[in-house]
Amino acid sequence: GVMHLWHLESRAQLVELAGHTDRINVIRADMDQGVAITASNDETARIWEVASGHCKGVLEGHTQAVRDVQVDFENKAAVTCSDDMTVRMWELETYSCTSILENEHLGR
Repeated sequence: GVMHLWHLESRAQLVELAGHTDRINVIRADMDQGVAITASNDETARIWEVASGHCKGVLEGHTQAVRDVQVDFENKAAVTCSDDMTVRMWELETYSCTSILENEHLGR
């Protein structure tokens, strides 16, 4: 899984984000802060420095594909949801999971 970021007006490729080992499902970015986060079928989410394409950290802990991520870049926090029927909350300075909601709390 490689993600390419493009400039919409010039159609020039800005950067390539390479590091996931399977399909990338979603990207969220704050271009003012130069940070992005991706969620992948490889069971991880990754935090990226957009200017360089450098992976700053990996959020590991899910046991199946990570389908979505929501992020508060200012407070350095994220929430991921996965096919493993968990929602995980993350602290982005240490890339650590701070809380897990499991399937019995999620409903259908």
